[in-house]
Amino acid sequence: MYSPLSLPTRTITFRPDLNVLVVRWHTHAAVEVVQADYAQMLDAAEASRCTDWLLDVRRREAAPAALSAWVSHVFYPGRWRG
Repeated sequence: MYSPLSLPTRTITFRPDLNVLVVRWHTHAAVEVVQADYAQMLDAAEASRCTDWLLDVRRREAAPAALSAWVSHVFYPGRWRG
């Protein structure tokens, strides 16, 4: 079993039994911090050769429009190398 990776805004855990990267938000953070966390999420997914992510956002407040736009138009199309 892999140890969870704790980041400023979330915890990342790889579930090898499901081949899923589980990402749980636990606090709100500035867009720049979240962007750095997304880079670490991608690194963790690549290291575990995992293409499926479960993003648990139940504790997170609504995402700012700028963050949603960045994820949709920059991160997903430009950074995903899976």
